[in-house]
Formats: sequence, C-alpha cells, structure tokens
Amino acid sequence: MRLHSVLIVLVLGLLAACNNANNSDSGSNNTASGTSKIPKGALAYVNTDSLLSQYDYYKDLKDDFMAKKEQAEAQLLERRKQFGATYQSVDKRAKAGLLSQKDIEAAQADLQSKEQDILRYEQDLTAGFMEQERMINDSIYKAITSYIDQYNKTKGYQMIFGYQAGVGILYADKSMDITPEILKGINEEYKKKKGNSSTTK
Repeated sequence: MRLHSVLIVLVLGLLAACNNANNSDSGSNNTASGTSKIPKGALAYVNTDSLLSQYDYYKDLKDDFMAKKEQAEAQLLERRKQFGATYQSVDKRAKAGLLSQKDIEAAQADLQSKEQDILRYEQDLTAGFMEQERMINDSIYKAITSYIDQYNKTKGYQMIFGYQAGVGILYADKSMDITPEILKGINEEYKKKKGNSSTTK
C-alpha cells in the first residue's frame, strides 16, 4: 500500500507569509495561552512516521480501504475459480467426445469472452485502488497541512519540516520535535469532526 508516501514526501514547509507582521501578535497570544514565545526564525519538525502510525484519521481511512480491497480481491479470486472450473469442464467433455465441433467452438468463444471480462475487471480494480489511494493521500495531506497552518499562526515558526529517519535530514535536535503537539491536535480535531458527522446522520 502506497499510502505511507503521503507524509514521506511531505516536507511541511509552511512559511509564515505574514510572519514578521504576526510575531508580536503571536507573542501576546502565546503569553495568554501559557506557552513560551517562539524565537523569530525558529524551525521545527514533525516525525512523519509517528504521525502516520498514530493519526486516527489515517488509520480509519486505511482500515476502510483495506477492507474494500480485500473484498474486491476475494471477488476476483472467486471469478477466476469459476472460470477455471468452467474451462476444465469444457476440456474434459471435449476430450471425452461429448461435444461436437460446433459446441467446442461456441464454448471456446464463451471462455475467451469470460477471460476478457475478468481481465477488464482486474484492470478496473487496480485503477480504482490507485484512485482511492490518491484521494486518501490528498485528504490526509490537506487535513495535516490545514491544521499546521492554523497551529503556526499562534506559534510563529519560520518553517516546519517533515522528518523521517534516514531520509534527507541526518540529525534533528529533539527540542525541535513538535510531533506530540501536532499529533494531539489533529487527533482531537478529527475526533470532533467524526463526532459531528455521526450526530448529523
């Protein structure tokens, strides 16, 4: 499953466009909320592996995707089994001389048609899975970046990076790690949206 790529390639470079104008405001907001003021030009990072593995929205989407994929693959396997059984039956009757040449030709044409149907079904499934993965990736990306954009309005980081061990950044000080804050925030936001969605149904 390629869903993991959504945050591996996600470098959360959320440059505060109005950072200089908002620094004084963010400082007062941080004081009011009890958090320490972020120094001007400060950088932070989010551990993308941890974010994905513990993000409830991602886990729900992944579980739903995998359930649908397994169901579709089971249906494909059943169609292949039925095709194999039909082929063996035709072959057995043809070898036993129970079918005329006309019957054999008709059976062959029918088998070819069924085989093509299975191939088209498999291709449609593959394309459908890829599209679902793309949509999930987009949804996760938008949810996280939207939250971080709002989060940074009161923090004032100059840039927030997506960090993955062994990829790109070789070392990052733990004091720059804001993963727990982001993870808590996005999960709370998702829980709230999920609750509202359940209530309106």
